[in-house]
Amino acid sequence: MIKEVVRLETEYWQLLEVPRQEKQEPVLAYVLRASSIVEKSQRSHEQAEKTNRADQEEERQRENAQRLNGMTTSQILEENHSLINELYRLLRKYSSLRTLMRELKDDYGESKMYPIVPRYFMLKDMIHDVMRDPAFMELCQEVTQSPPAGAS
Repeated sequence: MIKEVVRLETEYWQLLEVPRQEKQEPVLAYVLRASSIVEKSQRSHEQAEKTNRADQEEERQRENAQRLNGMTTSQILEENHSLINELYRLLRKYSSLRTLMRELKDDYGESKMYPIVPRYFMLKDMIHDVMRDPAFMELCQEVTQSPPAGAS
């Protein structure tokens, strides 16, 4: 991911048409002129992203409306119940992971008062405990089994 960001950053500057500095032009005037061009391109890029997001949201709402229009009341209620169950399952998973992280933070803070050698083994045990926790293992399985978000 870091390599992708670096690549995008280098390509972004290649896409901008930054003017050359004229020989008699002072440095400050050139910097102001170039920065205004960069700001204009950023604003146009942000506006394009906003319109794209708005178009995607509108398309999603239209698809949902079409899908719901073709369903009966019992089908809508059944889908609603399944979505509620999924929400509660995710909330339970989130709270268990949050509790796990809070315990890890507390244990880490308490381990700071020990010397380096016993602390090393304590930290190692903390990591193993977290890695073997059922909530964390379930999350790891979901991440490895799910397809990449960008794949279509």
